[in-house]
Amino acid sequence: MQDFFTEEKNTAGEPLCSGKFIDFGALPLEEDNIDDLNIRQKKLVEAVRSFGTNYKPPYIIMDLATVDDIKLVVENEKYKDDYKEKKLTEEAKKNPALKFLISASEIVDLSSISDENMGGMSVVKCNPSIPVYRWFQAANLMLGFCDQLGRVVPFPMDQDNGMTTYHFLRVNPREYMEYQKLLEFCVAKHGVEEGFNISSKYSYECLSARGIKKITHDEVDKTLTHVMLMKDSKMRGVLLHNAGREELDTEEIKKKHFIYY
Repeated sequence: MQDFFTEEKNTAGEPLCSGKFIDFGALPLEEDNIDDLNIRQKKLVEAVRSFGTNYKPPYIIMDLATVDDIKLVVENEKYKDDYKEKKLTEEAKKNPALKFLISASEIVDLSSISDENMGGMSVVKCNPSIPVYRWFQAANLMLGFCDQLGRVVPFPMDQDNGMTTYHFLRVNPREYMEYQKLLEFCVAKHGVEEGFNISSKYSYECLSARGIKKITHDEVDKTLTHVMLMKDSKMRGVLLHNAGREELDTEEIKKKHFIYY
């Protein structure tokens, strides 16, 4: 486990991505050896705990670009892959992208999300360096982790400049299940980002079913949770090289350490 940061900077001139770096290919790896699998998972958990108690669960692991596409500085030296001949899992060979673990609370801040009956504007602060579809994944993961019944779905609003901005619509468990079914279908057919964009229009059906046929200015604040961007556009977490799905998507990791891939 080593410290790392990327040469790419955010608007404040700080590294866009930083934290701990682990090359699973440099750790013991024997086919079907459960002890070696445990070693890699223990290293991951150890790296997460190194951030301290303020770096809270749940955690998300997401794919980034390959090591050749990201300029890394690991322990004060530019990182080079010196393990060309190491034995990798088939999954790591098929998907060589670096994996990045990050706390869901570093993606979204739900401290100002409110109930419809509480009054005032409901707000979620989101990390602008993270893809939009991850905002909703992180928010729902946090709501589930805190045993909240409600969930959120994206609400797309088209702007005059042709861009689409996304806000949050709070939904009940039934509405969320319907959205999840549509999302899975759209992602399978159109890919992650396009599938997310298409399925987000389901939020208008939710409002229609509630008897809201048109979103007026007065209805917006009462109905939607607004997105505000965090000031710090950066990612802090654990960067993994040569890691496969079988090492990251296990019940052990989810149930004991609240890490989701």
